[in-house]
Amino acid sequence: MPCGYHGNNMDQRFLDALHRSNSIWNGGGDQEKTEQSQKFVHQTKKYLAVLHQMQTVCLRMEGEGILPRGEQAAVMAIGNHMDHPKGIRASSLGRELGISNAAVSKVLNTLEKKHLIRRIGDEQDRRVVWIQLTEQGTELYNKAIEEQDAFLKRIFLRMGEEDLETFLTLWEKFNKITEEESGVTTDIVKMRRDDMKTVFIEDCKFSFSAADVLERMGMPRNHNFGEQIQELMEKAAPIAKPKAFFMEVPIESRTENSVTIGGQTFYSVALAKNLSKVDTVYPFLCTCGKELADYAKTLDDMMSQYAFDAIMEFYRKQVTIDLTEALSNHLAEGGQTSAVNPGSLVDWPVSEQKKLFAVFGENAEKTGVTLTDSCLMFPVKTVSGIRYATDKAFHNCELCQRKNCPNREAPFNRELYLKTLHD
Repeated sequence: MPCGYHGNNMDQRFLDALHRSNSIWNGGGDQEKTEQSQKFVHQTKKYLAVLHQMQTVCLRMEGEGILPRGEQAAVMAIGNHMDHPKGIRASSLGRELGISNAAVSKVLNTLEKKHLIRRIGDEQDRRVVWIQLTEQGTELYNKAIEEQDAFLKRIFLRMGEEDLETFLTLWEKFNKITEEESGVTTDIVKMRRDDMKTVFIEDCKFSFSAADVLERMGMPRNHNFGEQIQELMEKAAPIAKPKAFFMEVPIESRTENSVTIGGQTFYSVALAKNLSKVDTVYPFLCTCGKELADYAKTLDDMMSQYAFDAIMEFYRKQVTIDLTEALSNHLAEGGQTSAVNPGSLVDWPVSEQKKLFAVFGENAEKTGVTLTDSCLMFPVKTVSGIRYATDKAFHNCELCQRKNCPNREAPFNRELYLKTLHD
C-alpha cells in the first residue's frame, strides 16, 4: 500500500495557476462557475497527492521496518539512475530531491550503514562521488516498482475498461491543449517523431583525387599505387549514394549529468555542460552509403580493401561537410554548430548509441544504416551524434586523451578537460 505524501514547488505553482483561472471561468461573477472552478482545483490537488503517494511507497527492510520518507525518496531516486553506468552524483541527488548537501550526506550515511547504497570515487576526479544501489538496495527498489505497478493495476481493474478509456482520452486531450497553449511537450512518451523537423542531404558533389587517397593512406602522393586507386574511384563513382540527415529536437529536461531529448535520457556530465546554453539540438547521422560498403565486401585484395576504405571515408567526410553547411543555413542567423558523439566523450559511452537511434527512428533506416548489438554502425564509415548551436567551436578530440589517433582533428585540451568534467 503506498504511503506518505510530499509536494513540490512545481505542483504548487500549477495549483496557484488553477486558482487564478477562476476569473476566466466565472466570467466576472457567475457563482456556479466559480464553484465549478474551485471543485476542479480541489480534485486536481487530490490527484497530485495520489501521484506522490504512488511515488513514495512503503519500503520495508527485515529488522528495520518501514524506511523513513527521506530514505525512501533517496533509494527511489538512485534506482531511477541505474541505467547510467556510474549511477548518480551525490551533488546531483541533492538537487533532484530538493535538499541540501548536508542533508544528502546524512541520508547517504544512513543508507550505507543499512547496506543499501555504495559510494564510488571517480577515477578522474577524487572530488566526485558516485552513488549506486547495492544488491540489497536494488532488490528493495525493484519490489517498490512492482508494488507501484500492482497498485495501478488494482486502480485500473476497479475503474473498468470503459471508464479507463474515457479517462485516458480526456487526459490526452488535456495534455494536447496544454502543449498547444504553453508550447511545451507535457507527455514526452507520446511525442510524435514526425513533429520533429528532419532534413535529408543526398545530392553531394565530390572532389578528391587518387593523390588525396594516397595521402590518407600514409603514402607519397605520387606513388604508383595511385593508378589502382584511380580504378577503384571510377568503380565507386556510379554506385556511391552517401546520405545524411539532421533532426530539430527540443531539449525536454536536463540535470547536472543528463539531457533528455525525444523521450530518451542521455547521461553525461560533459554532454550536459556542452548543451547547457541551448534549448534545441540537432541529432544527426552521416554515412558513405550502404552501396559502397556492400561493394567493399567483394574486394579480396588487402591493399584494395585499404584503399577503398579511404575512398569511403572521403565520401563520408564530404556529406558531413554538406550537412554542417545545410544546418548552418537552417539556423536563424546562419550560426556555427559543434558536434558530440556517443563514445567520443570521456563519460558518454558508445552504448548510448541505442538511445540515439531510438530518437532517429525510421530516419536511420532510410539511410540504410543499422546498429549492431555491440553498438557499432554499418556501414562502418558512418558518424552519428548531436549537433548544437555555439558561439565557440568545440571538437570531441579536445576532451580525448588517446595518443597517436589517426582520426584526431584537434589537440587534447587539458584545461578544457578539467573545466568540463571537474568543475
